[in-house]
Amino acid sequence: MADPFKHPDTGIYYIRRKVPRELREALGREYKRSLGTRDLATAKGAFVLAWATSDQVFALARANATGAATPISVQDAQQIASRWFREEQSRMERDGSFESMLATGPGWEFDPPDGPAVGGPMFVTLQEGADNDDDIDPGEDWGLVVDPHIRKSLRALNQPMPAPGASLSRLRSAFAEHLHRLSDWALQRQEGNYVPPGQGLTPIQPLQLEAAKPEKSKSMKLGPLFESYAAEKILNDGDNRATRRTVGAFRSTVERFIEIVGDVELPAIDRAAIARFRASIGSKGRRFDAGAVFFSASEKSPMSASSRSIAFRSLISTILQSSPLRM
Repeated sequence: MADPFKHPDTGIYYIRRKVPRELREALGREYKRSLGTRDLATAKGAFVLAWATSDQVFALARANATGAATPISVQDAQQIASRWFREEQSRMERDGSFESMLATGPGWEFDPPDGPAVGGPMFVTLQEGADNDDDIDPGEDWGLVVDPHIRKSLRALNQPMPAPGASLSRLRSAFAEHLHRLSDWALQRQEGNYVPPGQGLTPIQPLQLEAAKPEKSKSMKLGPLFESYAAEKILNDGDNRATRRTVGAFRSTVERFIEIVGDVELPAIDRAAIARFRASIGSKGRRFDAGAVFFSASEKSPMSASSRSIAFRSLISTILQSSPLRM
């Protein structure tokens, strides 16, 4: 069952989804994003929007795998790398540690005549460290070194790792360039020299890929979101009789709601829509079974209107995790 996941240590809620096997090379085994809250009611509201976003990420990854995705331009690659540079620079200044972007050199040692010898590592830039290491090929592809940083930066943008091709080459080239610049800066700071952050970087500008992204959550409708939920449940719980029965039961309720209210966009499923639905099923003598979570024409004992409302809100909350349905 798809529900917000509460982190056991921080108490913050997350969306977690298994990534389809064919997309795992680009997205990893699990899609996980913070909902930014410790409040369950707020998390349920954020969950539906995060779910719609994850659907778009999956769709983009599929398009990318087939070469149908919009390519990442040289400008966007430089901009993404520049943003990463600023974040890493800020992190190192905040922590007061610069060694993560440096390599260890031959070291130094001082042997005073009246005391024990002292010494320590000597730090050099990543490029110099590679040049001095006989085990490293001078022609090593630095793009492979920056792949983890590229993946992390793209994840923050809800973008999958591009398949091998022009987009990935542009990103690797841009990140490799910024990696060496960051290492040069880190060495200066390690040696006690202050260098103002952000010097010579590309000014922060909107990304072309962000401008090209379609509207997400506000146009999402109940029907497509339920189909996404159904596919996810089958992926998580297995395509078995019990899962199909549960999905079929939920589908009956959703289809009935769409029949009465329409396949409306999620923000339109408000108190008025719930009241309209409740009034309609009440006037037609239909019963909503809270235990089975679906309409059953064969039931003889109708539930009260308030019980139907509570059961329906519980169902939709389970399916959508959508706060607009709370009454």
